[in-house]
Amino acid sequence: MKKKPLLVANLLSRSNSNPASLISEAKRLSQLKIIINQSLDQALAEHVFVSTLKNGQLTLVVDSPVWATRLRYMQNEIINRLKKFTMGKNVNHITVKVRPLDFQTSAKAQKRRKISLSKSSASRMSEELEAISDPALKDSLKRILKHAK
Repeated sequence: MKKKPLLVANLLSRSNSNPASLISEAKRLSQLKIIINQSLDQALAEHVFVSTLKNGQLTLVVDSPVWATRLRYMQNEIINRLKKFTMGKNVNHITVKVRPLDFQTSAKAQKRRKISLSKSSASRMSEELEAISDPALKDSLKRILKHAK
């Protein structure tokens, strides 16, 4: 069962929580992120986010399945690096999750870019058109030439 995110106001109003503990937890996760980034190449590190650390299980979130696969190959190396630091000694397992794509627009929602062609490029293309013997290519180029501005 998935947990719903809690509002910050609800977290702060709980009897067992105080702002200081939330701030210290955020600092701890930030420090873990720094240590993890040192063991990753820069391209991968930009896509990794530290989510939680509970009961020795560190949850990392990435923004695509490709980065998740690369990160999973490096799990043991990350755990070994974390064990060298006091705050990472209790990390026994890493879970990698992919962030949902709710925030991204779908391919259908994106507008198609219109083709535009300058007059000078169109004139050069039309000159070259005579030398082309392939009829399919010639037809395609003629359609492109219709977009000249």
